[in-house]
Amino acid sequence: MPAILIKILSSLIVGSLLVYMWVTGSRKNLWRQPGWTRILLGVGLIFLAGILDLGRHTIWLENLPVIGDAGIQVLTLQLGYLLGFVLVMAGGWSWIPALIAQKKTDELRAVNEQLEQEIVEHLEAKKALEESEWKYRQLVEQVQDTVYKIDPQGYFTYANPHTLKLTGLKEKNIIGMRFTELIRADWRERAKQFYFNQLNDRVPETILEFPIVTQAGDERWVEQTVTLLTEGNVVTGLQGIVRDITERKEAKEALKRSHEQLEEKVQERTAELAAERERLDITLRSITDGVLATDTEGAIILINTTAEKLTGWSQNQALGRPIGEVFKGMCK
Repeated sequence: MPAILIKILSSLIVGSLLVYMWVTGSRKNLWRQPGWTRILLGVGLIFLAGILDLGRHTIWLENLPVIGDAGIQVLTLQLGYLLGFVLVMAGGWSWIPALIAQKKTDELRAVNEQLEQEIVEHLEAKKALEESEWKYRQLVEQVQDTVYKIDPQGYFTYANPHTLKLTGLKEKNIIGMRFTELIRADWRERAKQFYFNQLNDRVPETILEFPIVTQAGDERWVEQTVTLLTEGNVVTGLQGIVRDITERKEAKEALKRSHEQLEEKVQERTAELAAERERLDITLRSITDGVLATDTEGAIILINTTAEKLTGWSQNQALGRPIGEVFKGMCK
């Protein structure tokens, strides 16, 4: 009895497999693949042999006419099984490599489609970037300020027309030049260290004033605003906006010189007045008559020795006192 159950279960499994393969082959068009038909015929032959073998041991087939003796029947069934397995193996030998090749082809096709999509996206991004750069260049070249870009090593990668006008250089000469070459020699190390710190500390924006030397040898003072250029967390360069402040700088220096000259004149005049006052004081003290001097408010500003004796007030006591108060002491 257990052997019969095993045969029934085996037949059901093989039959289910046969149906599944038939449906799958029709749905996925596997009939054209090498070996698939042989596998299906092999599975079908195994299923048929299993059904016939099962029939020999079941009650409902015992009354069927017997074709040949029992030995021939067993041999026929074994040949059926064997032929079915041979067809399955032969079909699998052709179909499995074809299936692997098809899978690889599908994978390559998917990779190719993904690559094509990435190429399209890259081209679209590149086009958008070029359009953005073109608009940026149009905008920058129309502004009145000097605008340029340098890479993280400090070499010019872009310069608008006003940069060329300010420096006196041509575009082919300035691109690839290090920006410090334009700075006056005594300022180069200071400027270099200043912008190194900006890069190192990731400072978004800085402002610095320094002198440059043009192609013609002229010295110009500039005020430079420098902004970090980044892509994600990577610094790709620096952008500078430069204003020529030479006239403002010269005016400031002229004002400073005027102030210094005025300070010198004031100091000189103060010294002269002090000397004159000292001479006047000596002269007044040498006069035998009493002499007092007041300001417009009537307060004592000067008293000689004779007046000190007459009033009884010393110069230190009388200075700033109303003249009436000093004379009052004299009347006493």
